[in-house]
Amino acid sequence: MEYLLLVLSVIAMVVSLYIYFTRYMKAIPVYKNFKLFIILFMVVSAIPLFNFKGIQPYYGLRALLVLIISFFMISHVFRTNILTKVFLLLNYFIYIFTGFLFFSTIILTIKGQTISLDSVNQNTLYNLSYLLSYMFAIIMFMLIDKVIVKNKILSFFNQKNVLLNLVILQIVLIFNAIFLVSERSIQEYLGWFNRGVIFNTVAIYFTYVLSFILSLNIGYLSGYKFYSQTLKQQLDTQLSHYKKYEDYMQSLAKFQHDYEKINHALTMLDQNTAKDIFVTSKEELDQITSKYKKYSNHYILDALILDFKTKLEKIGLKFKDVFLPVSFEMSEYDFIKLFYNIFQNIYEALVKVELADRALEIKQYVSNNYQIYDFKNTAHGANYQFKTTKTNKILHGYGLTIIEDIVQKYGGIVTKEIKLENEKYYFEMKLYFSMK
Repeated sequence: MEYLLLVLSVIAMVVSLYIYFTRYMKAIPVYKNFKLFIILFMVVSAIPLFNFKGIQPYYGLRALLVLIISFFMISHVFRTNILTKVFLLLNYFIYIFTGFLFFSTIILTIKGQTISLDSVNQNTLYNLSYLLSYMFAIIMFMLIDKVIVKNKILSFFNQKNVLLNLVILQIVLIFNAIFLVSERSIQEYLGWFNRGVIFNTVAIYFTYVLSFILSLNIGYLSGYKFYSQTLKQQLDTQLSHYKKYEDYMQSLAKFQHDYEKINHALTMLDQNTAKDIFVTSKEELDQITSKYKKYSNHYILDALILDFKTKLEKIGLKFKDVFLPVSFEMSEYDFIKLFYNIFQNIYEALVKVELADRALEIKQYVSNNYQIYDFKNTAHGANYQFKTTKTNKILHGYGLTIIEDIVQKYGGIVTKEIKLENEKYYFEMKLYFSMK
């Protein structure tokens, strides 16, 4: 019976982890060799199930060791930040640990024993409790995935402040649950103590689940609001772009109409007068074409650069002509978010710099099979922060993080650096996109 429960527990553990990883892989990019580390994660997670007599007293040490090794494994599965990796590990741990406490206390109460470290280490009870906790976790993972989560996970992971608060709650609840069974041995049966553990375990579980659902909704609504604002920004920049293009075409049509008359008149004028008129006409044409220039081979980037150029001119900074070819594939929504945030961050940084010190350099080049976009602007001091300074942190908490997330989503790399050149501080950010 004992070995049958052990085998069933291992099978249930593998199934629960398969469902768990599959769910979050829909929202978070993974490394190429992720399958190997998922298998290793499963192997490590199976260690607590083998509760041999010689290692029974070291249950806490085994659990801590498993957590540390599991974090290493999960770090090589998901290509994301440390905070998200910590959340993913503790999230799974809470479901299993609280389930184990709940079912083991129920079984011990039926047997007339008080829960303690020694009592839960009885092999049959131990394996049965783990089996039930894994089965319950499987049901909850499927329920949350189908009924609650849906398309809210991606927005949730973009809200770093919300995610941090949930990780802190995870740690507090885990320590609370550990404290419930901190006694090594209790000989006397204390029914009230068992009932208290059951009640607290249920309270911990539902507190966490409700907090998780609330955090998902906050992330989703914030993401929806940001998405709506991004669409409005796209519409505004496109309208501005088309208006400038329309003005350009009208001016060009007027010039062409006048030029035909001027060209006819030139045949009746002497050479010097005709030359003066020709020079004046060329200057007028140059003035018209200077109002509309192509800055890339991508219509959205053209519109964003034109809008950015107008903003810079309003703060007294002339935008130097640049051509930024785009050769990588990216959704229009991500493309707008990426370059809008880049230009907005540069603009907000330049506003804080004295007018005489404002400088901006934008370059694009190819090196080692990478298409590189180099943005370099003056910054306000050496303590320039790589994070948002906006007051609405839930909506604008992306800061520079949103740029990194989008670039990494498409297999790219972002580097950031503060430099001191000619007694001026510069913030330089480079985006690397693979050309393979």
